[in-house]
Amino acid sequence: MDEITKLLVRTVIIYFILTVSMRIMGKRQLGEMELSELVTTLLLSEISAVPIVDFKIPLKRALIPVLLIISFEIIIPFISAKKRFIKKLVEGKPSYIIYRGELRLSEIKKNRISLDELICELREQGFFDISDIEYAILEPNGQLSILPKNGDTNAQNTGGMVHNLIINGEIIDFNLKLLNLDEKWLNEQIASLGVSKKDISLFGLDDCNNMISVISSNGKNSKIIKTPKSKKKNP
Repeated sequence: MDEITKLLVRTVIIYFILTVSMRIMGKRQLGEMELSELVTTLLLSEISAVPIVDFKIPLKRALIPVLLIISFEIIIPFISAKKRFIKKLVEGKPSYIIYRGELRLSEIKKNRISLDELICELREQGFFDISDIEYAILEPNGQLSILPKNGDTNAQNTGGMVHNLIINGEIIDFNLKLLNLDEKWLNEQIASLGVSKKDISLFGLDDCNNMISVISSNGKNSKIIKTPKSKKKNP
C-alpha cells in the first residue's frame, strides 16, 4: 500500500471514529460546551491528528486513548448527576453577577470579567440599561442568563427567580446561604410536604416565597408542584 492510499485510509477511519464518538457523547457537544467537554474535544482532535500523517504510529495507539476519553465523557456526567460534589468539581457552579438588582463586584472580580464586558453582553441580549436587570447569572458554560425587573417573561409573572435548594436529594448549600436560610428551616419545609429528602428530585424557593417541588419516590416522571407562600425565615 503506497503512502497516498495509507493516508486516505487512515483519514477515513479516524473521521468515522470521531463522528461516532461525538454522536455517542451527545448533541450538546455541538452547542455550547462545558469546560470538560471542551477539553475532551481538544484532546480527541490532537490524538487523532497525529496518526493520520505519521505512518510509524499504529492506529491502535490513537484508538485506545480515544475510546478511554469517550468512556470518561459518558461515565463522569452519569456520576455527576448522582453526586453534586463531582458535578461542582467538573463543571463549576453558576455565579450571580447581578442579584435582586444589586451588582456583585466580588463575583465580577472572581470571574475575571470587566464591567465593559458585562454591559456589552447585556446590550447583545437587548438590555441597554443595567438598572433594568433583576438577575444576571454567569452559567458554567460561560453564557449569561438574564431576568429583567419588568418584562413579559414567565418567571416574572409567576414569582420571579427560582432558587434551587435541593436537587436529587442533595442540599445546594450555595443557594441556601445566598437566601440566608439554614438546614433547620429547609427540613421544616420538607416535613410539611410529608416526604423524606431522598424522595425530592427538585425543591426551590422563588422571590415571592412560593415553593416549587418535584417529588418522585420511584424514579419516574412526576408533576411540578407549586405551593404558595412558604414561611421564609427572617434573615
